[in-house]
Amino acid sequence: MSIGRKWKEVIDVTDKITYSFHDDSRRERSVKVRYNV
Repeated sequence: MSIGRKWKEVIDVTDKITYSFHDDSRRERSVKVRYNV
């Protein structure tokens, strides 16, 4: 039970890190496009 709960916490943190990483790369790409124009 506690192992499953801990595993879910790890997955949640990983999802947040992955989401913020993708969000940052999306933002950087839009900024680069803006500067290239």
